[in-house]
Amino acid sequence: MSKALFIFFITGLALLSRHVYSQVPHLAGDVYVSLEQGTIKADLTVSNLPETSNYSLQLNSGLNVQFFRDSRDRFSYATEREYKPEKSYESFQYWFPGTDRKSRYLPDQFKVSYVGAFPVYADSKKRSEWGDWKGNIALNGKTIRATEQSAWYPILYNIAEDKTYTSVTYDLTIHVPGARAIYLNGQPPRQGSVAHFTSDRPFPLLLFAGDFDFKKEQNTYLVNTTLSQMQAQVLDGWFTRIKDYYQNHLDIPYGVDVTLLASTPVSQRNDWMFVTYPTIASVSPRDWLNTLVNPNTQTLSDSSSISFIAHELGHYYVGTVFQPN
Repeated sequence: MSKALFIFFITGLALLSRHVYSQVPHLAGDVYVSLEQGTIKADLTVSNLPETSNYSLQLNSGLNVQFFRDSRDRFSYATEREYKPEKSYESFQYWFPGTDRKSRYLPDQFKVSYVGAFPVYADSKKRSEWGDWKGNIALNGKTIRATEQSAWYPILYNIAEDKTYTSVTYDLTIHVPGARAIYLNGQPPRQGSVAHFTSDRPFPLLLFAGDFDFKKEQNTYLVNTTLSQMQAQVLDGWFTRIKDYYQNHLDIPYGVDVTLLASTPVSQRNDWMFVTYPTIASVSPRDWLNTLVNPNTQTLSDSSSISFIAHELGHYYVGTVFQPN
């Protein structure tokens, strides 16, 4: 396809696209994490829910619900739950039964309070060989890592449309005693043990908090990485170049800075990476992100590096920012 034809094709898609966000849930409230005890407690209000009676609410199976209550805090909802690993291996599926006990009812907003405890793998010698994955709520004694796959927050699943609302807008205060920094996907990382995050733009919620440093290299946030200044500059340059390409051809801003996040596994042999847009995360004892840039040539290591970067940045832009009908 010629460049002129490509631009014509993309421009046509842009005219048919909708750069708006459909109705998405909104989370507000407080989340409390103990890095030492491995506990998570949350008091949340979930609002802006779509009208549906064919749904479930996913919440990690290690979290014990104290109550689901109406938004004015007058009464508690009766609830049912089941485990459906084919839909979510990590979570239970909750719903509010109708008066006939057969149908399901979903209010436009509700309150929920829950608490749970998870293993803290502070001693690396006692970790199993395998057993870490993206959906794990991982605590290593220094940090907590929890993603949208772990369902550490309530996630609406529309059964009729087979649509999972992992991306939400939010107004959340995260409390992590002893933490030096807290990061919540979609917003810049913050220093301190308490941080308030708000976003009118929906994001899947990756939470990373504890003992780590962060910095910003031009248009890229670096969270807990061991990248040198030169490596960071090379990666930021490519990120910026690719984002500018999309913006210049489609006239729609990329709209968010990329975050590179490094974490260690809570197992001995797991070594992988994942993406929770716009965060690219490495879970590795050796910080896999370092392999993207050759320190001797001060360029990307090989063609696979640019393919990887372009692939991940394109995934976020096409389908999230740019939404063709």
